Amino acid sequence: ERTAADAYPLFQLYNAAVPNTTRCYQAVTLREWLAAQEKGRCQQLVLPGAERLLAWLRLLKSGRRGTFSLLRHPDERRALDSLLAAAFERLADRRTIFALVPEYDETLARRLEELGFVTAGEYVLLAKRLLRPVEEAVPVHDRAEQPYPVS
Repeated sequence: ERTAADAYPLFQLYNAAVPNTTRCYQAVTLREWLAAQEKGRCQQLVLPGAERLLAWLRLLKSGRRGTFSLLRHPDERRALDSLLAAAFERLADRRTIFALVPEYDETLARRLEELGFVTAGEYVLLAKRLLRPVEEAVPVHDRAEQPYPVS
């Protein structure tokens, strides 16, 4: 089960697993990431590794439906089947199981298809940043000199 102490390790996992093009709109800092976390009834499990968290499994039961999402470290491929088995075991009492699979996790999508899942639909997350990142807010002039020599 996820604990409060897992917040920063999960943020590190998020940074390793989610492409920068997605992270720059979802959450750049730990504070933004924490604020974006859904609050509610979902069960959350983490897979610890020797030096970092390897995966984060979120499960939600709603009526006859079970839904899960899985965030895996890109270097962690061995545990995929055991993570899916954990999700299926916890959602076994549901009539239908949905998996929310991000576009960038092709390995997960392929494995779920091998297990008989079919694409039931797609959704798009729309986001708009209301603040400009610092690097855009402070213009750099072409003639600016570097404070330290680069070698």
